[in-house]
Amino acid sequence: MLSSRFVGERRRLEDELRLQATHDPLTGLANRALVRRVLAERLAGPRTGPVGVLFCDLDEFKAVNDRLGHEAGDDLLCQVAERLRECIRPGDLLARLGGDEFVVVLDDAADRAALATVGDRMLTALRRPFSLDGDLVRIGASVGGALGDRAGAAAVTRPAAGRDAACTRRSGPAADGCRCSTPRRPSGRCSGCRLRQEVQGALARAELRVVFQPMVALANGRLEGVEALLRWRHPGLGDVPPDVFVPLAEETGAIGPIGDWVVEQTCIELARWRALPDADHLRASVNLSAVQLEDPLFVDRVLAAVQRQGVPPGALRLEVTESLEKTAGQLAELHRLRAAGVGLVLDDFGVSYSNLAHLRDLPIDTLKIDRSFVTELGGSGGDARLSAGIVRAVLALSEAAGLTVIAEGVETEQQRDALLRLGCRTAQGWLFAPAVDADAVTGLLVDGGMLATSG
Repeated sequence: MLSSRFVGERRRLEDELRLQATHDPLTGLANRALVRRVLAERLAGPRTGPVGVLFCDLDEFKAVNDRLGHEAGDDLLCQVAERLRECIRPGDLLARLGGDEFVVVLDDAADRAALATVGDRMLTALRRPFSLDGDLVRIGASVGGALGDRAGAAAVTRPAAGRDAACTRRSGPAADGCRCSTPRRPSGRCSGCRLRQEVQGALARAELRVVFQPMVALANGRLEGVEALLRWRHPGLGDVPPDVFVPLAEETGAIGPIGDWVVEQTCIELARWRALPDADHLRASVNLSAVQLEDPLFVDRVLAAVQRQGVPPGALRLEVTESLEKTAGQLAELHRLRAAGVGLVLDDFGVSYSNLAHLRDLPIDTLKIDRSFVTELGGSGGDARLSAGIVRAVLALSEAAGLTVIAEGVETEQQRDALLRLGCRTAQGWLFAPAVDADAVTGLLVDGGMLATSG
């Protein structure tokens, strides 16, 4: 009886040790060691088809850890694991490599279509908000796939190398799904690694340019200001969307010199425009990355650019989004900018659950109503009434707080008329003008600074 109990206890301990050696203790998923073993087994098996691997990184995991604490971060990882379990097929292996990195090894029937199907399912699952300590939190994710045959076995059996070879797509609004590549022939059209390297030299190679979208007075079409928008014309890939290259610039640190250059170019043009007759009211907005606010010298460089070009600080506005983490350092830099007279704009207002807290915490003077609320205006359905109610509430709130309001994404006369009825005074969108180069803005001002407000 004692011997039987001893043998049973030993087996239980052996099973626990075996589980610890091959599984992640937090999520219960397979770990890196088990991924290596499974890949080696499948690559050495009798089949001749490719082996597929999907890699998933969480884009906002560090922000969650910093803002809500490590317990919330662990909770998020467990919720992510549960959602990803629902996305895989029988025979697929889901693992956590460590940190916020997950991997799926597809079964022996893997091909590019299978990779794309499972990868898109993962992106869809991670777009839904997560509940953490009573808060709804949205995170971004990047999913990339790699296919390797037996000849490319060495690349696929090293998870880190496979992850870097894989082409990634983000789960943000503009993402169009998971794309896949092979270790032997990475896709130049969407290779995240290639863009990550080349964005760091884009400024030195003169591949970047700044365009400006007019902001107009709704009542008469008068040009009130412009928003500076960054564009990258890659010599081999063509125009790279900002939602692709800006995050890469942030990750690599290139956003620092790029952001300084955008501010400088905007101040140069702004000084030129404000010197024209009847144009000294013009203001220009520049989008600001949270990464820039972590640089203790950033504000000094902004103020130096303003002074160097002879532009009043109040003529420059910097735009931040609701995704700002509001760390102590970021808030301190924003208060420095506001104290110096630089305008601060809260962009995409209304898309975050915490937007009212932003009004309390951020030293802003302007709100931008998100285009998602403007789109439905002018219609007759329930969505139009709801959007009108939201815009009316934002306008009332802004008036009480002494804030200026700008509506984004105005594309139809119906939307313009609805905004006017609701009391909104300023807007931007394709109804008035797309983003244009600096000379085109000069031409508008020389011609009187009035834009047609009909489509």
